[in-house]
Amino acid sequence: MNIRNFENSIEDIILQRGRAYYLEGAVSDIDEYDDGEYVLYIDGRSEYEVSVEINESGDIYSSECDCPYEFGPVCKHEVAAYFYLRNMISQSGSGFEKTKKKEKKATLAEVLAQLSKEELVEIVTQLASDNNALKKRLIMRYAAGTEEQELETCRSMIRTIKREYMQRGFVSYREASGFAKELSEVADKAGMVENPFVALDIAFVLLEEAVEAFDYVDDSDGDVGWLVSYTLDRIREIAEKELKKSEAENSKKLFYHILSYADHDLFEGWAEFKMDLLYSCACFAGNPQLREVLHQKTNSMLLLLEDNDFARYEKESLLKLQLYLIETHGTKEEEQQFVKEKLHYPSFRKRLIEECLKKGDYQKVIELAREGERLDHGRAGLVKDWKTFRYAAYQQQGLPKEQKQLAKDLFMGGDFLYYEDLKKFAGADFDSFYQRLKEELRPGRDWRQRELFLTLIETEQDDQELLAVVQKQPPLIEAYADRLHKLYPDEVETTYRTYIEALSKPAANRNRYKDICRKISHYQKVAGIEKKNILVSKLKEQYRKRPAFLDELTKMR
Repeated sequence: MNIRNFENSIEDIILQRGRAYYLEGAVSDIDEYDDGEYVLYIDGRSEYEVSVEINESGDIYSSECDCPYEFGPVCKHEVAAYFYLRNMISQSGSGFEKTKKKEKKATLAEVLAQLSKEELVEIVTQLASDNNALKKRLIMRYAAGTEEQELETCRSMIRTIKREYMQRGFVSYREASGFAKELSEVADKAGMVENPFVALDIAFVLLEEAVEAFDYVDDSDGDVGWLVSYTLDRIREIAEKELKKSEAENSKKLFYHILSYADHDLFEGWAEFKMDLLYSCACFAGNPQLREVLHQKTNSMLLLLEDNDFARYEKESLLKLQLYLIETHGTKEEEQQFVKEKLHYPSFRKRLIEECLKKGDYQKVIELAREGERLDHGRAGLVKDWKTFRYAAYQQQGLPKEQKQLAKDLFMGGDFLYYEDLKKFAGADFDSFYQRLKEELRPGRDWRQRELFLTLIETEQDDQELLAVVQKQPPLIEAYADRLHKLYPDEVETTYRTYIEALSKPAANRNRYKDICRKISHYQKVAGIEKKNILVSKLKEQYRKRPAFLDELTKMR
């Protein structure tokens, strides 16, 4: 993934959220170090740190955020950082050269490593004396007790954390991340307990609270979902760990312990969580008797499901588990036959297409993909997948006519990755091709087309068109003012000033006033201090009855 075109490698929804964060000015600070390493500070519910390393070619060598998001390779905070870095480097014109910037600050771990045991004990004791939750957390994590005590200590810790974060029966959006992180320590404790049955019971208690938390936590950013997944991962680790050292009878009891819990009423409506528990049971499938029990269990679950789209996902998940059992303990012939019988499920069709691609059977790929497009014509995401496979087959066969039309379909569907191929197909006719493409995208029927149009003109450095877009969508001026003001100083100044004035009209609290003042500071960089002072004076006069706004405007230099 390269900083110049990272959009092609990131899921649409994460890209959209990250761009919004960037445009809202959520990147509050940045530190630069040797060898293309950057640490950016992103304002969200709390301040998150994003570390990014970029090599001299612009490749993102590594990227990491300290937020709890674990549902994809990058989070929205990282995406905001990428937009910020690309704009910063583009404006500075410095490229990605390795230059000496700052010395890294000492970490907390480095500071504590220099202290004696007595000093550390004193620090921890003092902190715990003022924080009952911390005290309970330390006892839960490190104190040795009976099995009953271990379980009760964890229950007590869960109750304490819940009380600490819950206000008026609800955990707010801003508190959700901390709530989930602290509860995850109970899952860590489960992984440390020697007795696997006690370890599972601790994990089950936490899992019950985590699933119930969907009802009382604002999970807009997926923190509770992360906690549930984290706990389910610990359950599977407990099963795998015990399988390596247990006798057959103990493994059998552990298998039934997990299988029985999968029938808990808690998972009504949460099929994916039940599936995770069944996959933990699959750890024991090396035992033919237990494998048959699990197979019969999945069959009975399939029979209970209705034949409709709502149950389709759960059916497919159960069939994938059955396939997993065949893959790990059956024959290749059984596996292939099972897949062919289930081609009306997308994951099975994709699997067979990928096998045909590896074998070079491109006609079969096209046939399977076209059938997939027909079956899933109302599901845009799946249709795109089938077209992508078909495109790969055309490419391997060297069929440019078929490629060109399909590349256009995929591009117009929101996948900018195909733009470079379209440019190659255009050849010497590129200029007229580019103008036609802009006209097709210009109406902007949905956000994908608007994003495509913006990415297109950015890629082609079409600054005149970019200015026109910014003038129609003034919030974009924050992202593009630095780029455009040298070429179009008057237009950029007017658009930015009008945008700030429009924001000021409905603003009604100090946070909004501070945000407007931050925008005025940026406006000064492109318009100059004289025009900035004129704007501030105008706002002071216009809103003289808003003392908090006047206060913030007066603070500006």
